[in-house]
Amino acid sequence: MNFRRHPITVDRRGPRTTAPAAWRALAAAVASVAAAALVALTGCAGPPSTDAQPAAQVENTVVTLDEDLLYDLLVADIAAQRGRGATAVEAALRAAYRSRDRRIVGAAVRLAARVNDHARVIELARLMADIAPRDFRNQLILADAQLKTGQVAAALTVLVEVARRQPADQNGAAALHSIAELLAESAQSAAPEFAQSPPQILQQFRAAAAPWRSSAQLQFTAAQLALKLQRGEDFQRLIDQTLRLRPRWQAAAVAKLDYLSVRFPVQAGRFAAVFLRGFPAAHRFRIRYGGLLLDAGRPAQAAAQLDAVLRQDPQSSEALFAAAAARFEMAEYGAALQRMRRYLALNPRNDRARLFIADIHFELAEFAAAEDALREVASPAYRLDAQVALATVLAKRHGVDAGIRHLRQTAVRGSEDAVRVVLEQARLYHDYAAPARAKTALDEGLARFPAHPDLLYQRGLLAAQLDLLDLHERDMRQLIALQPHNAHAYNALGYTLADQTERLDEAFKLISKALKLRPNDPFILDSMGWAHFRRGGPGDNARAIAYLQRALAVREDAEIAAHLGEALWVAGRKREAREIWAKGKAWSPDNATLLDTLRRLSGQKSSAIDHRPAGAFAAAILISAPIPAAAR
Repeated sequence: MNFRRHPITVDRRGPRTTAPAAWRALAAAVASVAAAALVALTGCAGPPSTDAQPAAQVENTVVTLDEDLLYDLLVADIAAQRGRGATAVEAALRAAYRSRDRRIVGAAVRLAARVNDHARVIELARLMADIAPRDFRNQLILADAQLKTGQVAAALTVLVEVARRQPADQNGAAALHSIAELLAESAQSAAPEFAQSPPQILQQFRAAAAPWRSSAQLQFTAAQLALKLQRGEDFQRLIDQTLRLRPRWQAAAVAKLDYLSVRFPVQAGRFAAVFLRGFPAAHRFRIRYGGLLLDAGRPAQAAAQLDAVLRQDPQSSEALFAAAAARFEMAEYGAALQRMRRYLALNPRNDRARLFIADIHFELAEFAAAEDALREVASPAYRLDAQVALATVLAKRHGVDAGIRHLRQTAVRGSEDAVRVVLEQARLYHDYAAPARAKTALDEGLARFPAHPDLLYQRGLLAAQLDLLDLHERDMRQLIALQPHNAHAYNALGYTLADQTERLDEAFKLISKALKLRPNDPFILDSMGWAHFRRGGPGDNARAIAYLQRALAVREDAEIAAHLGEALWVAGRKREAREIWAKGKAWSPDNATLLDTLRRLSGQKSSAIDHRPAGAFAAAILISAPIPAAAR
């Protein structure tokens, strides 16, 4: 919000006179405090805020402070603090009309929404639209209140008109996304007598938009609504219609790519190739595709897409950052450093880039340079990240105890930071071959923060590595009870039962549950394939190969390659097995699981744990990473 000083005059219910300087200063201070308090009280409640505006849309206003306005602001503030909602709303309403100040009107809107006074929300939203007619969010506030009071037709009329006026560009797409989100939420949050089922709200929006079937903006909004309502077939049909109307609209193409990449990754690649062949200058789409390739473990392909953008637009910050990440994953650290330095030159205040540069120096064994980069991090948002990374550098330079000592001295802000420090201590101990000390750190963490999901998950993984199967099962089952939709917990326990016990029926049930929650997760597919391989019944090896091939199609991973190669080897398809293993070595030459598989099958003694799968222990024990939000 742009808090400019507004000239203030005082109206004493008569001819305008200039108030004494002391009174003007006191009145300004009191009004400022009262208005700020009212905004603070309502800042997190109700419909989307109308306070923040693009600079081009901010109207310069002059607040004329008279005794009545000051009185109304103070009454609204005090009544809101004391829980007297109706009194606060009436006072805020009067202040809104008196001042016509966007900050005060916005606070009044949110206060009315907080006490479910939808009639006042509608009234105030119309006032705000009159004050700032170019801000579409005022119309969203109006439509939201109409939906919550059963005025569905009126709300849809407003939203269709707003959608039609949006430009077919990135900003327009963001507005259309907001409209779809509002409608999707209305299907769940409306009062029971006004509730709409997902099919109803989608059908009603499409009916309201029917006179403008050739509007790509309306088709895109309907597609986004279908996606939010989990109606995949409707989404695909509507997004395809959007692209027929506007074939070059990158926001629509990105929406389709994102959808396919989660559910049909092979189709996502085909769609991207076709789209880029037709529109090679679609940089935003190409950057997104490169990011998805990187997430899928295909850094070389990602780098090719991102470098294509940089050849046309060398100053693209987004492409530079992602290209550096791709080169890092390819172990091309010099190229990664060069791109990240270019990014930092364009964004000198970005401490995330400094963290990345420190990571690159660490991989190059340039530990002093890594430490220097980390000590330059000043942003509070990355303070703890920098201290954690610095502990890793200190452990490398001076021994694990130096890193642990630094972590213990790191100031934390709240319990989540404290848990993060515990997890990082366990990671350091594990990285330096001290798993028993890692377990002790996690035990102490759980004593301080009982049943914390991240601590349970990491101790459970470590327990499996230490062959403490009872503890592994207890932690994972407790985590499943806390988070019944945590696919990673089902997968980890299911894999362990399949690999280290004869409880294969339980293992299949657990992995099947994980796969239902995350149908295209490559590591869960890997676990299902490994469970079939372990069971070894009629047809099991063929099913194992099928699951492992699906996993490898989603993510090029050396551990998945190790498992697929072994299943192919047992099936007598040794040439294919060698080809898969060769690819795995190219992706990760030092991968322990792959090297161990090759030693075992060549008859050499292995020092590694047999059959350690990506499905349960991706990249060893990922102690530093919390459970993904999607798994919670």
